[in-house]
Amino acid sequence: MSPADIEIRRVPGDNIYDVFVNGRFRDFYNTFGEAALGAEKIMQKSTDVISQWKDAPPKKGKVRARR
Repeated sequence: MSPADIEIRRVPGDNIYDVFVNGRFRDFYNTFGEAALGAEKIMQKSTDVISQWKDAPPKKGKVRARR
């Protein structure tokens, strides 16, 4: 993910900052500094789906075979 994919917009009526990723709303923050740190965390987050799946905890419960 590049910095061009993330946008920080100020909402003057509410005095907050919205963070958009690829044009979609992601989160809001009270200060610009918080919004910038949130954008940094989003950029550093791994987008590799396979590694996220492997890092997820295993499902619990019974696994039933299909018949």
